[in-house]
Amino acid sequence: MDLIAGRIQGYIIALPGVLTHVRSGAIRAIALASDRRSQVMPELVTTVEQGFPRIIGASWFGPATRVGTPPGRLARLIEAFQATMTDPAIRRRLEDAGLDIPADTGADSYRRLIREDFERWDRVARRAGLRQQ
Repeated sequence: MDLIAGRIQGYIIALPGVLTHVRSGAIRAIALASDRRSQVMPELVTTVEQGFPRIIGASWFGPATRVGTPPGRLARLIEAFQATMTDPAIRRRLEDAGLDIPADTGADSYRRLIREDFERWDRVARRAGLRQQ
């Protein structure tokens, strides 16, 4: 709201949080912190395209369970999630909200995404000299 009201000049936020305001023209999106363009807003250039290849940040969502969840329950959760994510109506609603849905929503792909994100931010924290307290 501060950006729309003109109290601040810039803001970094995930696209779904501001998509309606960008589409209405109330605010202007400058770049997507990614190495590939959004399916939702393909006209929005990326930070990589603008010459900042190390500015990558993504929000991701997905199911999680505690360690030790019985394999049968885990299999049912994965099956239900896959059924949900392949439903065209649900995908359309998520995309309308500003979320890019990957083609592969399987468990292995999700684990890889999480691992890569943790590795990326671990490097950032180490470069900045941050320590866990």
